[in-house]
Amino acid sequence: MMILTTENTPMPYQWKGFVNSVSVYSVFVARDILAGLKNLKGGKISEFEDMIQSAIDDATETIKSKAVELDADAIIGFRLQSTMVGEGCAEIIAYGTAVKLIRPEVDQIIEGWYNMKLRGLYVWITEYKKWEDRKIFER
Repeated sequence: MMILTTENTPMPYQWKGFVNSVSVYSVFVARDILAGLKNLKGGKISEFEDMIQSAIDDATETIKSKAVELDADAIIGFRLQSTMVGEGCAEIIAYGTAVKLIRPEVDQIIEGWYNMKLRGLYVWITEYKKWEDRKIFER
């Protein structure tokens, strides 16, 4: 599953639907007390960092599973928002647009590769002729 924060993809796509997820996490009371003591001292509060990261992971996995249910290959315009909903509680909202990527047919890929090779050969021959013409004038 490809997740893009931009609204553009490298391939054309078919819109499947809007997907979102909400995760609310809280820290254990003992951890909340430890985090409060660390807050008095200042510095990094790993208890809250772990809680926020768990909420982000949960919201992301939920939005992926919702996109798979819609038969989507990718999520574009992916966004995360967070709010504190109480003392020691965090809410993570994830949302985006589920899309099905339109892959080119094998014949189109081969034809494009063949045309690219022909163009490359044409450019090489043209450049070689220019180089040969210069050599003739230099003699």
